[in-house]
Amino acid sequence: MSHMKNIILFLIAFCGIGLTSCDEREIPLFEDSNELYFDLPFVNTPRDEADTVMVSFFFYKESVTELDVPLHVCLSGDLLQSPAAYSLEAIASETSLPQENYALGKYMYPVRQTIDTIIFQVYKSKRLETKVDTLTLTFEVSDYFKLGQKEYAKRVILVTAEALCPRWWNRDFSFAMLGEYSPKKMRLFVNTVSDEVEDILHFDELDPALQRKACLKFKYWLEEEKKAGRTVYEDDGREMTVNVIG
Repeated sequence: MSHMKNIILFLIAFCGIGLTSCDEREIPLFEDSNELYFDLPFVNTPRDEADTVMVSFFFYKESVTELDVPLHVCLSGDLLQSPAAYSLEAIASETSLPQENYALGKYMYPVRQTIDTIIFQVYKSKRLETKVDTLTLTFEVSDYFKLGQKEYAKRVILVTAEALCPRWWNRDFSFAMLGEYSPKKMRLFVNTVSDEVEDILHFDELDPALQRKACLKFKYWLEEEKKAGRTVYEDDGREMTVNVIG
């Protein structure tokens, strides 16, 4: 099952950075050719990070084995009067993700648009549980489409299922909500609240009341497990607890 709505794209350091539209940048138009390039968040983003995003299976239920990854593609040149086909390709020298872990399709650029969103798939594997693989994508050059500016011509996708601490699980969140972070606690929290919280990675962007509701749900689950004689323990043997009051 695809999970496009749930896909989490985020930078290596888990910086919360929004996409900027093509219209907000002064990208030169070329009258004699059509060029494709990726919409990259160079504004307020270090240049060496702007082309890189991460996809992590760790922030989804363990049963999720496939994710849809959206990419924003822009066109410079004349607006199309009829749809035109184009393709993406992996740059082999900059890619470590095995080919069986992703699927690229054939895409049609729509008429009279300067920006479009396309989707490709990544697949979970045992390999990704212990490492971060790189998939570097660019556009296949054709008779109709050329590559746009070099800075915008590739997209680096980091794919993993490795345990990662999200940026929002900081000292204040630990004190008020879920207590000390651990990979096991994060996994159980995801499994418990993912039906109500689709975008776990951006949990801090939820209304505070919804954040608290999700943390309380996890707290009550821990309490129910303890009452049933199935006390949940951390890997070091301590009982798993949270700090949220309610």
